[in-house]
Amino acid sequence: MVSLDEAVLARWEYGGKRYEILCDPELVDQFKADPSSVNIDDFLATDEVWHDARGGDRPTGEIIEKTFETQDITQITIKILEKGNIQLTTNQRKGLVEEKRQQIIHEIHSTAIDPKAKTPHPRTRIELALDESRFSVDPLRY
Repeated sequence: MVSLDEAVLARWEYGGKRYEILCDPELVDQFKADPSSVNIDDFLATDEVWHDARGGDRPTGEIIEKTFETQDITQITIKILEKGNIQLTTNQRKGLVEEKRQQIIHEIHSTAIDPKAKTPHPRTRIELALDESRFSVDPLRY
C-alpha cells in the first residue's frame, strides 16, 4: 500500500454522486498501460471508497452495491480507474505538458515550410514563437 501523503485521487461521477479512491500515481500509469501488470492491492492507499475522501464522507454499503453491483474493492477500483479520471502530480503534469509541446513543435516543423528559404522552419524558431505568443499547452486535450 502507498502512503496517504503520496496518494492521489481517482474520481468517478455516476448518478449525481462522486466516488473516489486514493491510489499511487505511478502504479496507476502502469495499470492504464497494462492492467494485468499491476496488483490492485499494491497501489491503493486505503481499502475504502469515498464520496469525499478529503472530508471523510463514505457511501453506505447499499449505495456501493447499487452503483457497482459488488462490494469487492478490486472490482470497484478497476471500474473507477477505467471510467473515471485521475488527478496528476505536479511532475506528471509538467512531463505531459512538455511531451505535448514537443509533439506540437514536431508537427509544425514537419509540415510548415519557410516561404523565403523553401525549407522547414527551425525548431528553435517555432519554440521562440510559442514562447513569445504565450501559448499554453493543455496536456489532456488531443
